[in-house]
Amino acid sequence: NFEQEAINDQIKQNIDDFNSVFILLGSSSADQIESEQNDGSGEKNRKKFVLSNVCSKIDLSKLNLSGNLRLNADNFTSLKVLKLSSNELSGKIPSIIRNFKNLIEFSIDNNKFSGNLPNYIGCLSSLRTLNVSCNKIIGEIPQSIGNLLDLISLKMDKNKLTGEIPKSIANLKKLTVLSLSKNSLSGFIPSEIGSLKNLMELRLDENMLKGMIPKALGGLALLTTVFLCVNFFTGMIPLEIFLCVKVVQFLLNCNKLKGLIPEEIGQMVNMTYLNLSNNLFIGNIPEKIFNLFNLQSLGMASNYLTGTISSKIGNLKNIVYLNLGSNSLQGAIPKEIGKMLCIKSLVLEDNKLTGCIPGEIKSLANLEELKLGKNKISGSIPAEVGELKNLQILDLQDNCLEDEIPKEITKLSKLKEIYLNKNKLIGCLPKAIGVLMSLTCLALDWNFLEGMIPDEISELKNLKKFSLDFNNFDGYVPYA
Repeated sequence: NFEQEAINDQIKQNIDDFNSVFILLGSSSADQIESEQNDGSGEKNRKKFVLSNVCSKIDLSKLNLSGNLRLNADNFTSLKVLKLSSNELSGKIPSIIRNFKNLIEFSIDNNKFSGNLPNYIGCLSSLRTLNVSCNKIIGEIPQSIGNLLDLISLKMDKNKLTGEIPKSIANLKKLTVLSLSKNSLSGFIPSEIGSLKNLMELRLDENMLKGMIPKALGGLALLTTVFLCVNFFTGMIPLEIFLCVKVVQFLLNCNKLKGLIPEEIGQMVNMTYLNLSNNLFIGNIPEKIFNLFNLQSLGMASNYLTGTISSKIGNLKNIVYLNLGSNSLQGAIPKEIGKMLCIKSLVLEDNKLTGCIPGEIKSLANLEELKLGKNKISGSIPAEVGELKNLQILDLQDNCLEDEIPKEITKLSKLKEIYLNKNKLIGCLPKAIGVLMSLTCLALDWNFLEGMIPDEISELKNLKKFSLDFNNFDGYVPYA
C-alpha cells in the first residue's frame, strides 16, 4: 500500500495539460513516470505514465487531464482499481479494459467520454464498483451488465443512455446502489428488480420511464432512497412500497400518478424527504402523513387535493420546506403552524384558503419564504409578521386582506420581495419602507392605498420592480 501511494503521489506531482493520457503497465522501466512531447507515433502532447507491473491501483482523479485515454499492459492481472474521475478525458472507453479481469473498481465519472457503453464491460467479472456517471455515453445499457455478479454499486447517471432497463440487472444480487438518473431511458421498470434484496439506493429520476410503479419494489426492505421523479409513471402508488419502512428519501414528483394518497404512507417513519408534487392526486391530505416526525421537506404541490389542512401539521417540528401550493385546499390556516420552528419555506399559495393569517406565525424565526398568495385569506396582515427577522420573500397577493400595511414590516431588513397586490389594503405606505435596502420587488397594485408616495422609496437602490397602479396615491414616484 505504501509503495502504491508513492506511485500515485508521484503521478500527481507531474501532471500538466496534455492532449492524451497514455498508461503503460509492466514496462522494464518500472515506477518511472515521464512526460513526452512526441512519443514517436507523431502524436503531440501525450502524457505517459509508466508504472510497475505489480501496480494494483491507479488513481488519477481531479488532475485536469484531457484528451483521449490510451492503455497498454504486459500484465493484466495486477490492476484492481482504476479511477480517472473528475477530469476532461474524452473519446471512447478503451477496448483493452476488457482484459483487466481482476478489476474491482472502474470509475471514470465526471469526464467527457462518449460512444456506447461496450458490451465487453460484462467481461469484468470481478467488478464491485462501476461508475461512468456524468459523461456523454449514448446507446443502450448492454445486457452483459448482468454478468457482473459481484457488483455492489452501479452508477450511470447523467449520460445520454436510451432504451430500456435490461432485465439482466436482476442478476446483480449484491447490488446496493443503482443510479441511472438523468438519461433518456424508456419503457417500464422491470419487475425483476424486486430480486435485488440488498438494494439501498434506487435512482431512476429524470428519464422517460412509463407504466405503473412495480409492486415488487415493496420487497426491497433495505431501501433508503427512492428517486422516481420526472418520468411518466401512471396509476396509483402501490401499497406494497410502503412496506419499505427504512426509506429516508422518497421522490415521486412530476409524474402522472393518480388516486388517493394512501394512509399507509405513515408507515415510513424514517422519511425526511417526501415529494409528491406535480401529479394527479385527489382527496384529502392523509392524517398519517403528519406522524412522520422526521420530515424535513414535504412537497405536495400542483395536484388536486381537497379538504382542510389538519391541525396535526404542528407535529412536523423538523420540517424545513413545506409546499402544498396549487391545490384546492380549503378552510383556515391552522394556528399550529407556529410549532414548526425549523421551517424556512412555507408555501400554501394558489388554494382556496380562508380565514386570517394566524398570529402564531411569529414563532417561525427561521422563515425565509412565506407564500400565501392566490387564496381567499381575509382580515389584516398581522403585526407579528415583523418578528420574522430572516424573511426574504413575503407573498400575500390576490387575497382579501384589509386594513393598513403594518409598520412592523419595515423591521424585516432581509426582505427582497414583497407582493401585496390585489387585496383590499387601505391607508398610506409606511415611510420607513426606505430602510429595506435589500428590496428588489415591491408590488402594491390593485388596492385602496392612498396618500403621498414616500420620498424614502428613492433609497431603495436595488429595487427593480415597483408597481402601485390602481390605488389612490398622490404625487409622483420619487426619482431613485
